Amino acid sequence: MEKEQLDIINQCSDFLSRSSRRFADTLKRATKDLRRYSGDFWDDDFKKLYRPGKKRVNLSLNNWNVICNAIASPMSASPWHTELKSKEDGYEDLQDAIDELEAKNDVKTALLDAFRKAVLTGYGFLVVSTDVDPFTGEPTVVLESVKHLQSVAMDPSICTVNGEDAEEGAIVNYISLRKARRLYGEDVAPFDYPNSAAALALPTGDGSQWACPADQIAVVSYYVKENEGVHFYKICGDKIVQSEVLPIKYIPIVRIAGNEIYDKDNINYSGIIQQTLNLELGANVAYSTLVERCGRSVKANYLIHISALDGCERSYQNADNDDACVVTWNGEHEPKPLVEQFATGDLQSVITTTRTLMEDVVGVPLTGIPQGTPERTATEILRQQTSKESNTATYYQNAFSACNMLSRIFIELLSGGEDLRFTLENGPSVVTRQMK
Repeated sequence: MEKEQLDIINQCSDFLSRSSRRFADTLKRATKDLRRYSGDFWDDDFKKLYRPGKKRVNLSLNNWNVICNAIASPMSASPWHTELKSKEDGYEDLQDAIDELEAKNDVKTALLDAFRKAVLTGYGFLVVSTDVDPFTGEPTVVLESVKHLQSVAMDPSICTVNGEDAEEGAIVNYISLRKARRLYGEDVAPFDYPNSAAALALPTGDGSQWACPADQIAVVSYYVKENEGVHFYKICGDKIVQSEVLPIKYIPIVRIAGNEIYDKDNINYSGIIQQTLNLELGANVAYSTLVERCGRSVKANYLIHISALDGCERSYQNADNDDACVVTWNGEHEPKPLVEQFATGDLQSVITTTRTLMEDVVGVPLTGIPQGTPERTATEILRQQTSKESNTATYYQNAFSACNMLSRIFIELLSGGEDLRFTLENGPSVVTRQMK
């Protein structure tokens, strides 16, 4: 291995260690939030603290989905559009290329996916890269939303919300060792890997951000800012399998952040899940208890005179074998049914109260589409819309900052490094502005 390549790989390994020490805990927390949102609410700690015992019913009501949809809906309907300020000859083709890029469904989908993650957890990431069009053979700009938040390695020294001041950045993925040897050669890793470590070393230990699965190897997309642009290296095991210089001034990993929080000595970000986790816990405990009470409630039984059972013994012996719908008896004493009852009012009150408190904390109604509500005036509708906008302003301010950085990267990639003036037009609030 050449010394220059080894120096770059060691530099990448050192950066991954520094990034993991700074961001591993907060990105693990964000990933745990996404698991809760996806239905895995009751982890072992929650079960031990709030649902002790065996064979307990542990259910969840996903109120977060309604809130997230309400906040992200304007972004889905009207994302920001990049408009060049310069109207000189020669820039019309560049504007057309920007319009075509923004019109692609995968670009809009990536932007919305990252924004939803930021609303839920406080962190959403977009990665800009280039690829070759399989039909035309021309290079194209690709925008992707990072699916696994823990795969991102951020510069531990960044101070900006969108990460535009980053000097380094990386994305960590994994592929099978067999695929790595097929794509990059047999010497991509030691012959007895993983018994012998590769040159690219990921941080290890309980606090590490990454844990390479068995029979797989890490592939790291590593970005370093230099005077002439951003140097990109794809590193796998012992080799740099791809390298190029991108004509841009920013590391092409854009962060969309949520609410700023002070976490020990660091400034991190959180979303609606951390804001309302205790309230969601209360609703889920009440709902699970309600279902348990229903399961343990007295089933429909009868008060029967003993003389009425004569001759019906065989019928009652088989009563537990199926859902019998007929009650038999002899004589003049008719069986009296026992009315089934179990208390629900206290738990329904807890669920209603927690949902109301979630609305107060987030500032977004949880009512969905109301039924039978009285008509409201335009002023009342506008006042509610204005209140909702103010309560969710942080998410859209941070998204605007991220889209501003994203537009600069698009323009520099499409123009070969030119820094042109532009504006972000339309946007999620355009409908409300027209109402006003």
